[in-house]
Amino acid sequence: MAIQDQLRLTPLSQFGKSDKQTPPDLAFSNERVAQSNPQNVTGDIEFFVELANSLRHTPPKAQDAVVAESLSQIGFKDHNTFFDYNSLSDAQKSGLSKAIQFGLHIMDVYAQTAGVSVNGWRWSPKSGIMGNDYLFRAAFAKWFTGGNAPEEAIYMDSRNDDKGKPFDGSKKYQIHFDKDQLPPAKAFWSVSMYNIDDGSFVENPIKRYTFGDRTPGILTNGDGSLDIYIQHEAPSEEKQRANWLPTPLSGFYMNLRLYVPDDSLQKGTWKPPVVRVVE
Repeated sequence: MAIQDQLRLTPLSQFGKSDKQTPPDLAFSNERVAQSNPQNVTGDIEFFVELANSLRHTPPKAQDAVVAESLSQIGFKDHNTFFDYNSLSDAQKSGLSKAIQFGLHIMDVYAQTAGVSVNGWRWSPKSGIMGNDYLFRAAFAKWFTGGNAPEEAIYMDSRNDDKGKPFDGSKKYQIHFDKDQLPPAKAFWSVSMYNIDDGSFVENPIKRYTFGDRTPGILTNGDGSLDIYIQHEAPSEEKQRANWLPTPLSGFYMNLRLYVPDDSLQKGTWKPPVVRVVE
């Protein structure tokens, strides 16, 4: 907390000019989040209105010039800061509406299939280094809200059990780490739980949304191995409750994070254990 109390945000325009705390520019902040929609566009196509509003304050980088220039073909004007819905033909409007739904679908599919799969956990060596891979960038932003480069953190996504079935909150699961086979993270590691529908954390009675080496009260087995119990209802045994990661009643997915990992995953000398269904 003492370190956190010393942190502060400073606009780049004021950085290095004074040690005094700079008050936030609320007017500018409100302008950035204001949504101008003069043509009262509704439905799926309103996405493009929001995109134009965003581009007013966050212009594309030089590497995205080709894509940015192509926006003029679908009604973007004034350096892509205004989406002219009324200039589109009915066919264009219909096509853009379908494109939104199709885009969301392929982002979801890509998030579940891209990268390298190891024992049912999927991760991407491109995390944090996305370049012009727009589909990867979009899927990663939607489901993982950004990330570090692999040498800083590895994110492993799991959605199916050892039988290949999607996770179901009505069942019980277990993750078993053998002794000396805990996630190879020099900083820390964690397994987080998410609702499958929207990627939100799972509300639960013990307010535990993630389990890892910093979780208080972890209990290891006599041989030094570790079990994580993944289920909706609290386990009956005290030891299992200490290592319990609650699930929703419906579908879910998990993310195993390794912060400051070594290269054992890349070399194949370490693999995350499968998520075993026990009931």
